[in-house]
Amino acid sequence: MGMKFQMAEKNIDLRQSNDIAIGIGKELVNTVTSLASLVSNTLTGGLIDPQIPQLEASNPTQSIAMSTTMVATIFIAPEGEIGKLAEGVQAAEKVGGRLGSAETRALDKTVAKGLEDEGYKVTHGAGKPQEYIPSAEGGRKGSAYPDVTAVKGDKTVRVNTVDTKKGGALTGREAKNADKIKTLQPKDELRTVPKKKTDGT
Repeated sequence: MGMKFQMAEKNIDLRQSNDIAIGIGKELVNTVTSLASLVSNTLTGGLIDPQIPQLEASNPTQSIAMSTTMVATIFIAPEGEIGKLAEGVQAAEKVGGRLGSAETRALDKTVAKGLEDEGYKVTHGAGKPQEYIPSAEGGRKGSAYPDVTAVKGDKTVRVNTVDTKKGGALTGREAKNADKIKTLQPKDELRTVPKKKTDGT
């Protein structure tokens, strides 16, 4: 009887150990997949979001193990490889999103310099906050953010640096953004400046 009880205890301990290991493994996988989603979302400006599903605990022991692992990664990760990856994501966020890549930002500054050479004063973009043009209803939905805005006297010119198709036409997204600006500010000039493609064209 005593031997059977000891074996039962060992089986319970073994199951708990297995659940703890599984819980830790699940949480580590969730941490890595969350960072992967964040990296993808950041580097593509939100165009690609993998939406990787998170693993869930199958029992209370796994749940405790996962919670403990999550807390541990918060305090330990900054000194390890996951922390380095997170720092990389934060750095990528500084040169991504609506303002674009480092190359796009450099092009915006080149555009701004050209406008200044024409006698314009750059008021937005190219290192300054972009101009916010509310939608016709006055809200953010349907609003626009030109890449560079400049004024000269009573004249305002806005410039978008744009992605183009092989033949030179604006991509659908860029055309939509340009049309939005022209619709919201029909009296002002809008210019589009193509970005260089990966092949240098």
